[in-house]
Amino acid sequence: MSLAAALEAALRAPPEGRDALVDAAVSALAEASASEIPAGVDARRALLICTYNVLTLHSVRGRGASVLSAWHRAAFVRYRIAGLRFTLDEIEHGLLRDNARPPYRLVRPFASGDPRLAWRVPLDPRVHFALNCGSVSCPPVRVYTGARLDQQLDAAERSFLGSETRVGDATRTIATSQLLEFYAADFGGREGMLRRIERAFDRAPGALSSYRLRFDRYDFRATIRFASE
Repeated sequence: MSLAAALEAALRAPPEGRDALVDAAVSALAEASASEIPAGVDARRALLICTYNVLTLHSVRGRGASVLSAWHRAAFVRYRIAGLRFTLDEIEHGLLRDNARPPYRLVRPFASGDPRLAWRVPLDPRVHFALNCGSVSCPPVRVYTGARLDQQLDAAERSFLGSETRVGDATRTIATSQLLEFYAADFGGREGMLRRIERAFDRAPGALSSYRLRFDRYDFRATIRFASE
C-alpha cells in the first residue's frame, strides 16, 4: 500500500477500526523513503495535510482537553517521516506555511540550512480550513488529493466560513472563527478576510467592506470532527 493510500485509509476508517489504521499510517510514515514525498506542489501539499490530520488523530489519544495539552501535542510530540522528525507545528508552519512564524511566537520553525526545508510548499491560505488540531473549533477532517486539491480547498473554505460565520445585515456586523484572526496576515488582513466571507456568502465584492468584524473565541477542548462526504 502506498503512503497516500495508508493515510487515506486511516482518515476514512469507521470509528471502530480507526485506531488500527491510524497506527498503520503512522508506521508507514516512519518507514517511508524520501522518494515517496511528492515533487509536485499540489500532491505534496495534499500529502502534508493528510499527514497532519492523521498525526492529530494519533496524538490526541489519552491526552487532556486543555489548551495546554493541545499546545504540548503540537509543539513537542515528534513523529518520524521518511527519515526526518517533525512536530505537528513544524508540519503546519514549517512546511505548509513556508516556514512562517506561528502565531504569537518570535522565531520560524526551521533555521536556515535545515534539511526539512526541502519539503516545504508555498503558502496557500486555504490550508487553514483543512487542518484539524484536535479541538472543537477546528475544521472537519477530509481526505485531500493532489489531483483535486484546488476544488477541495475551495469547498473546505466555503463550508467552514459558511458554518462558522454570522453576517448581521441589520447591525452591519460579522462574527466568525478566531482562526481567521490567528492567521490574519495569511488571509491578507481585514480586507482579505472580508473578500473570502463575501465569496462564501455569494455577496458582491466589497459588499461587506463597511461591516464590523469580530471573532468568536477558539474552543480548544479536545474533539475531532469528520466531514460527511
